[in-house]
Parts: sequence; C-alpha cells; structure tokens
Amino acid sequence: MTTATVVNVSTVINRGIGRYQLWLFAICFLISLVDGLDSQIMSVTGPVMARDMQLPAGALGPLLSASQWGSLVGAFGIGFFADRWGRRQTLLACGLVFSIGTLATAWADSFTALFALRVITGLGVGGAVPCYLALAAEYAPENRRAGVVATILGAVPCGGIVAGLLGASLLGNFNWHVVYLVCGIFSLLVSLLVYLSLPESLSFMITRKHDPASIRSVLTKLQPSMSTIPNAKFIIDEEIRQDAPVKHLFTESRGPLTVVLWLAFFVNYLVLLGTLVWTPTLMKQAGMTIAEGSLALMFNNIGSILGIVIAGQILDRYRSALFWVLASVFLGGAIATSLIGYSAPHFLAVCFFSAIAGFCMGSGLSGLYALAAIIYPTFMRSTGIGWSSGFGRVGSSMGPLVVGLMFAASWATPVTLLTLGTGALANVVLILLMGFLMWRRKSSATALASAE
Repeated sequence: MTTATVVNVSTVINRGIGRYQLWLFAICFLISLVDGLDSQIMSVTGPVMARDMQLPAGALGPLLSASQWGSLVGAFGIGFFADRWGRRQTLLACGLVFSIGTLATAWADSFTALFALRVITGLGVGGAVPCYLALAAEYAPENRRAGVVATILGAVPCGGIVAGLLGASLLGNFNWHVVYLVCGIFSLLVSLLVYLSLPESLSFMITRKHDPASIRSVLTKLQPSMSTIPNAKFIIDEEIRQDAPVKHLFTESRGPLTVVLWLAFFVNYLVLLGTLVWTPTLMKQAGMTIAEGSLALMFNNIGSILGIVIAGQILDRYRSALFWVLASVFLGGAIATSLIGYSAPHFLAVCFFSAIAGFCMGSGLSGLYALAAIIYPTFMRSTGIGWSSGFGRVGSSMGPLVVGLMFAASWATPVTLLTLGTGALANVVLILLMGFLMWRRKSSATALASAE
C-alpha cells in the first residue's frame, strides 16, 4: 500500500508571490475596476439620460442610488453562495449579471426600466466583491494578504476615473447609449477572462474535499514540482467545516468583533460617499464655482487611489501594529474632512485637504477589507467579507441622504463637513475597540490551549 505524501498548501502559498499569483491578482484588479466603473458611470451619464428621457427633477436621485441598493442585496446574500458553491462559479454568475445589466441599460427607455436595470447591475457588482476579495486573499501569502487586498481595492477609484474619462470622450461625440455599450462589452470581456483563466481557490477546494487531481493541476501552476508527487494528500493550516458559515460570524467569541467591524464599514462608507457625492455642491455653497468643486472632488479620488495602494504596503509592514495604524489613518481622515469646509473658498487649501481626506478614508477602507479577510477563515471568508461590505453599502446609500438633509436644512458647509469628520472620528474608537477584542480573543484561545 502506497503511503500518501502530505502537502501543506498553506506552506506553498506562504513561500511568496509568483508570476501565476500576480496574474490572478491582475484579473481580480480588473473586476474591482468594473466595480468602480459601475459605481460612477451613472453620475456621469445621469443628467444627460434624464434630459433625453424627459424625467422629472426628482427622478435622478433614485437612479443614482439604485445601483447601491442592488449592491447592498448582493453583498449580503451572495457571499453565502461563494462559501457554499465556490468563489469562481459565483463570481462568473455575478459577472454575467452585471455585464448583461450594463449592456441592457443602453436600450432602457423609461424610468422604471432604467431603475430596474441599475438595481440588477448593482446586485451583480455587490455579489462579486466578496468573491474576488476572498479568492485573492486565499492565493496571497499570509504576511502579504492585507497588502494584496488593499491593492486590488485600489482599482475601485481607478474605475471612477475611467468612468469620467469615458463620459468626457464619448458623450461629446456620441450619446449615453454608447457609453453603456462600451462598459457592458468591457465587463463581458473581463467575465470571459475569469472563465478562461481564474481557478477556484485552493483553500476552498481542500475544505470542500474536491478531487485531488483538480487541486494538483492548480497547485502545479504555483509550484511545478508538485506534478512529480503521484499520491498526495492536500491540507491547509485552517479548520475545515461543512456547515452554514453565517452563524459562525457570531460563534467562538467572534460576535462582538463582527458587530464592531460592521459598524466601522457603515461609518466609513457613509462619510466617504457623503463627502464624494456632495463636494461640488457644498463648495458652491461656500462660494466656489462648480468647476472648482469638481476639481476638489478629483483630488479626493486621487488621494483615495494613493491611500489604498500605499495602505497595502503599510499594513503588511506594520502588521503587528495594524489597529494603531488604522486608528491613526481614520484620525487623519477626521481632521482633513473637517478642515475642507473651514478652508473654503480657498481653492488650493480645499484641494489639499480633499486629497488628504481621500488618502486617509481610502486607505482606511482598504484596511477594513483586509481586516475582514484576516479575521474570517476560509470556510466563511466570503460570507464575512460580504456581510461587512453589505453594511458598508447601507452606509453608502445613507451618506448622500444624510448630507442632503443637512443641505436642505441650510447647514453651513463647515458645519456639515465637521459632522462628517466626527463620523470618521467614531471609526478611531471602533478600530481601537476591535483591536482590544482581537487581543482578548487571542489571549483566551492561548489560555485554553495551555490548559489542555
């Protein structure tokens, strides 16, 4: 009888990032880019669409938020299927949904059709987020996981910039229908790339006891020498479970940690979207032009991109002080967001503080996603990321509404942005509380292991 050779896949992955992993991360980056493109494209085309369809003035607000509500449902509901059926299959299904939804938008001819298609598109995008982030995290070495997740999230604001460039280049020469055709075709091509090149997560395949030959075929691409092992038993350094992952968000002392993480996501998205959507209008209220306010918004996006990318390196380097680093970042975001209002109408000062606010809140957001990928093990990672993202989407839907109420109540611009800055300050407290809960949970586990 031949003895099986035990191969620890976690050890293989933790040896470093090779060319094949970089290729997988690049595909995940493209999917994240589609997420950002979808989030911003309606802001670019919405006014033109409302004019062409002769929609009433109040119709644009619901259309701008429709995709966010769809994303909310997708983030909450689809992560479960990714943990049950697999990241790749679920991601492919979501890709087809948001690609077809975007393409069909080009033929929308009424408010009802447009609203429904935006919700459907958002459903696919929101469901894709926990899939590609979990898959990327599971192919990243443990000491590089936070950086990989953060870098991939950097594609979201890049997608927003692409949306602006597409709008500027296509709306002037064609019409809004062409914009959605181009975006839909691009989304389909990315989905095709996922189908042809993106494998299932090795960790998921092992936890779900897939055929060893399938596991070996993927593992060989990471390390070719694996092909010479004829009879292998594949394991990972994580607990393997087959039951429903949702309930485990609250078991084994994870309950308080999960709730605090959800609150942090909610607050971050509320402040981020409330600031982004209303910056041009608030700056106009403070005495600046719409053009100057739009440029300030651009600096916020640029700062966000830099923050997300740099955050990956910082989080990996200072992993032992992760919570202190994130708390410091949110403190900087709170101060910078508050100072945007007080620096208006001085254009350069507004742009400077907008860039700093974008840098801090963007890097903070990537840090939260990295935390979710670290906190939850393989069998529940997509569910954990999905539910956290879902509460973030609730915040992103409420942020513009909350600021809108302040604006309608004639709050001064400095007071409105100071209130948003206070929200970011709340995340400082939540992050430090999360660090304490993680420390207590780890201490309890160590004490229990010693007792045994």
